[in-house]
Amino acid sequence: MGYQTYVQGLPWELKHPIPVADYTGELEPQFEPDPSVRDALFWTRERFWQEWKSGKPMLGVVRVGDVGEFQGDQVLYRSRKYVLVKNW
Repeated sequence: MGYQTYVQGLPWELKHPIPVADYTGELEPQFEPDPSVRDALFWTRERFWQEWKSGKPMLGVVRVGDVGEFQGDQVLYRSRKYVLVKNW
């Protein structure tokens, strides 16, 4: 899951698309013709936080400057630009 960011290499390495929340950047959701796929890949901020707090284990990639929103969640990895957090 990318929160307010999209790391291009991540889906490539995972060999699977990842949802992004509260961000589109250069991504263009309107070009995905299937509404169910579009809904699965592009989440609103509200949906993200609802899912994040649902109790379902999730990983999130956030920019270093946005990690403060994840108080109490565990940081698994930190680079110069991104932080990998988990909600369990």
